[in-house]
Amino acid sequence: MASNYHGLSQGMRKQIYRSRKEVFIDRKQWKVESYEGGDIESDEYDDCKAYYLCTLSGSSITGCVRLRPSTSPTLMIGPFKWLKESIAPSELYNDITWEASRFFITPGRLGSAEQGRFDRRTHALFLSMIEFGMTAGISDYEVVVDAMMARILRMSGWPLRVLSSGVVSLNEKVYYGLLPCNGMAFENIINAANKQRMLLVSQGSVCHAIKAS
Repeated sequence: MASNYHGLSQGMRKQIYRSRKEVFIDRKQWKVESYEGGDIESDEYDDCKAYYLCTLSGSSITGCVRLRPSTSPTLMIGPFKWLKESIAPSELYNDITWEASRFFITPGRLGSAEQGRFDRRTHALFLSMIEFGMTAGISDYEVVVDAMMARILRMSGWPLRVLSSGVVSLNEKVYYGLLPCNGMAFENIINAANKQRMLLVSQGSVCHAIKAS
């Protein structure tokens, strides 16, 4: 499912914000400046410029990523702007680059991205991001990821071009970089997903895909 901010019902927005609070505040213990307590996590970037790609199980949102044009206010020119201070202007975003942030997968039977395992929803969201990007004429997604997500991206076949790195709260290392949005990246992810599916079958595991659109 893909929707802009106004296309989401109030109930769906609350589902997303509640899951983000559980993932980022409760489990990962991020120190999010905009978080002021309560059972939801949202910020100033959840507005009319934002698009959301979600995986669904029935009417429940089980994964999501937020996308925004890099020419609009973003985390990368807000809380994370310090990661870009040493980068040459030619390396930075342009008018066909978008920011991808707040990626999460809810805990499930097969494990989540945070546990270092592949979940079909992770592949589905990655592929949906590229499909959305190619339709919208996006060249790259700029992201800030932790070491675990960087590893998942690498294993998925989606190469992250790291431009800088730094340390955030809890001495966690993060990486700022660009993810290409093109047919080659799409095919790489499909190939990696197919290989993993073969591995799961050979190990006797059962995995059901959840539609992302």
